[in-house]
Amino acid sequence: MKLLDLTNQQDFQASERCQLGARSKHFTPVYPPREHVIAYFHHWVDQALATQDES
Repeated sequence: MKLLDLTNQQDFQASERCQLGARSKHFTPVYPPREHVIAYFHHWVDQALATQDES
């Protein structure tokens, strides 16, 4: 159990650091070709939020 707890704690910390980096205005996600639908959705959300900010 101790190993599982340690592993989970390390995973949580790594995930938190990734989230902080993803909030940067310089972050650009990279999608493999098979995830083109996700890339399209991400672009759509970005455009919608940009339009909302202009209002």
